Amino acid sequence: MPTLAERLSIVGRSGQEELKEKDWDDVKRRCIERGDHLSSCPICQEAWGTRGQVVLNCSHLFHQVTEACLQQQRI
Repeated sequence: MPTLAERLSIVGRSGQEELKEKDWDDVKRRCIERGDHLSSCPICQEAWGTRGQVVLNCSHLFHQVTEACLQQQRI
C-alpha cells in the first residue's frame, strides 16, 4: 500500500516511470510561473537561501532536506 507521501507524489513509488526531459521542463516552467522560487519553503517557512531545493513531479518546490525527512518518516 503506498504511503501518503507516495500518493501525493512527494516521494516516488517503486517501479514508477521516471519523467522524461520534456516533462521535467514543463514541471520547472510551472514552478517558475507560480513564482515558488521567490517565496519561502512551504514546509519550514525558511527563505530558500543557499540550501538545496527539490522540484517534485507535481511542480512544487521544497528544501531538499524535506524530501529526506519524508522518506525517513514514510508519511
